[in-house]
Amino acid sequence: MSLSNNAIGNVSSNPSNMTPKKRPSSGQTSTFQTTAGSSSGATNTGNSNLSYSATGQILIDKGQIIRGEVTDIRNDTVSIKVDLGETITYPLQGDPELTIGQTATFKAVETEDGIALRAISVKPSQARLATINKALEEAGLQKSERNQMIVLELLDNHMSIDKQTIQKLFQQSLLNKNASIGTLVLMNKHNIPITNETSTQFENYRNYEHRLSKEIGSIAEDIPKLLDKVSTFTTAKNFLAINDGLMDIFLRDTHGDTDLPLSSVIRSKSEVSTLLDILRPFALTDSLTEAIQNQTASLREVIDCIQKSITIAEQMDLESQSSLVEIEATANKVHAPLTDMFQAPIIRHILDHFTNQQFNNNELSTFLSLQNRQTLALALADFPLSQDIREGIVNGQVGTNTLLHAIKTALPATNSPDAKTLYSTQVYQWVLKEHIRSSMSLTTNDIADNKVNDYFDTTYNQITALRDFLQNTGLKDVFSQLSGTTQNFQENLEFMKVINQLFPYVQLPIKMKDQFVHSDLYVYTKKKNLQENPDSISVLLHLDMDNLGPTDIHINLTRGNVEAKFYMSDDFSTSLLRNNIDLLEDAMARNGYLLQTEFIERQKEVDIVKDIIERDQPTSSLKRYSFDIRA
Repeated sequence: MSLSNNAIGNVSSNPSNMTPKKRPSSGQTSTFQTTAGSSSGATNTGNSNLSYSATGQILIDKGQIIRGEVTDIRNDTVSIKVDLGETITYPLQGDPELTIGQTATFKAVETEDGIALRAISVKPSQARLATINKALEEAGLQKSERNQMIVLELLDNHMSIDKQTIQKLFQQSLLNKNASIGTLVLMNKHNIPITNETSTQFENYRNYEHRLSKEIGSIAEDIPKLLDKVSTFTTAKNFLAINDGLMDIFLRDTHGDTDLPLSSVIRSKSEVSTLLDILRPFALTDSLTEAIQNQTASLREVIDCIQKSITIAEQMDLESQSSLVEIEATANKVHAPLTDMFQAPIIRHILDHFTNQQFNNNELSTFLSLQNRQTLALALADFPLSQDIREGIVNGQVGTNTLLHAIKTALPATNSPDAKTLYSTQVYQWVLKEHIRSSMSLTTNDIADNKVNDYFDTTYNQITALRDFLQNTGLKDVFSQLSGTTQNFQENLEFMKVINQLFPYVQLPIKMKDQFVHSDLYVYTKKKNLQENPDSISVLLHLDMDNLGPTDIHINLTRGNVEAKFYMSDDFSTSLLRNNIDLLEDAMARNGYLLQTEFIERQKEVDIVKDIIERDQPTSSLKRYSFDIRA
């Protein structure tokens, strides 16, 4: 699947012994305010689905429908009087035409900051209701609440309310029951093809339930459980076939892990000379010296030498500590520890590149502790694996792709009970989960190397193969949740191609060094304008990160000048980014760009309709469309 229309060390996971620090709470929560009111005179709002806590508070869950009288609207929140005269206050999603005193129906939706309410039905004024009912009469439809909502949504979106349009929406609402009337009206307005699949996906995008990263995480969780369960009720032969089929989907063809040459990291003679001077007093051998000078040494060989040299330097520092104290007492001099030599920029540069190599190979040391690696080695003790693989498991230098290839090859020669035991071992399930998530995510290198379209082609093929596999093996019904996730994932990818007919957009599920990140990239600039003036572009990058929280970055690029506005969730995130922005400025400068930054408090979610699709459209007069019912 191509989106070619677009212009565009340690990983902490469950088994790791390292946990990323979470940002402090911004104080924004999904906890609502409930105000008890007099029951006398309270309108029966029909909220029979409301539930209450032990303390009498109303509990609101995602997807719940709330109906009541609007009592207050301020600061992007809405207060609604519901059953027994109680009032709830929640963040308001979108920009509906609400007024105090109106009766409206809301749907509870999940946002990055918690639960919010989205208006799905607003009781119109008497004058507007008369217009709506007259339009329904002309269209030959009943004056039901659903039909009135069709006309109301057309009016709110400045669309014609003629007979043909209303009847068309009526038929579409019957055929696409998963989509709200508002979604169907918007899809018609912007000429988005309407099927059950596209309407469901557009509804997901409007409700912020579209994240590929979430579905990737779900698939990665479910497949290890599937294999564990299948191993308990099928024959060894069938299990091998199922395991091979799944591994073929997620394993790369190349078995070995990437080992970069040192020449890809340092090239100049001065850098080579500096490195040799640092290592020579310690663990540097003649053969490695020659390899470094001839540019034939691997990065891993040099790293091994650096690690051994640091160990030797530490020992030498300890042995000379007492004698140094005596010398300093007489000579009044301070001698720096030998280990300080390894703080040199050239050493740090090499270490950074090696960390990236480990990360890109998905080596066990990046997400499993030594204890967990030893547990995995014990679980694989009876498997016919090579000594290199066994050592790589314990030292953490083997990548998941290489390891899973080796296990797949060894399974036919392994006793069936040992194989079943492995698949029920939690640490092996962690390895498989980490590999699947990584294989279905982008890395920062992929983005830098312009491999986004390649990623979507590969991922689309993976998800198609997984759907076919579940169907052909008869596992689709047994693992209905996994089957449903793969179907939604594929439809999500296909819907992104539809969106790209309106504006360049892409989701970027990114694997970073300490987390998996969801991001959206919207290109504001029209495709025609991009072709006419490729040096000027305006984009919005949305990121969901553990430490920074939801972050929106508006970027304007004009030739070599970049203006970036960072919309941050709280003061902690703003301070963290502001204190490190010089790193970004330096990186941009090295690539020939001058960066100007501004930090702004993030007030609301990105609305894909109002902020992106309709961003540059002029607001039309409502009167122009209010009474077009002659047809």
